[in-house]
Amino acid sequence: MENDDINSSKTPILAGISRENPFSVPPNYFDELPENIQILVKNRPVDLPTMSTPFLVPDGYFENLSTRIMTQIENKELNELPQQTPFSVPKGYFDELPSKINQRIYSKPTILQIGLVQKIFRIQTLIP
Repeated sequence: MENDDINSSKTPILAGISRENPFSVPPNYFDELPENIQILVKNRPVDLPTMSTPFLVPDGYFENLSTRIMTQIENKELNELPQQTPFSVPKGYFDELPSKINQRIYSKPTILQIGLVQKIFRIQTLIP
């Protein structure tokens, strides 16, 4: 069956192909599909695989696991840790901190004249 929409001189192969859908399903296929699936599922024997794990743990392993862990931590690791903190801050650091923060927040910014800023910028770019 030739198609009038396709220019047969430019695409003779396409012009010769039928425009009918080559795929088809039996009548009422989709209406009956859910019921047919249910029948197949109900009639199929259940063959569950046996589940086995390759990992083995001793009897009572999880029952006393937390106790064993805590005992090891208390006996071994805590004794090996240094008794002093490795961090330090200068004396009076936290006493002076609030006033230093407020001073930086509330201090007036330094305003320079544009000419002076340009001169400083030129000097800084010339210095290696």
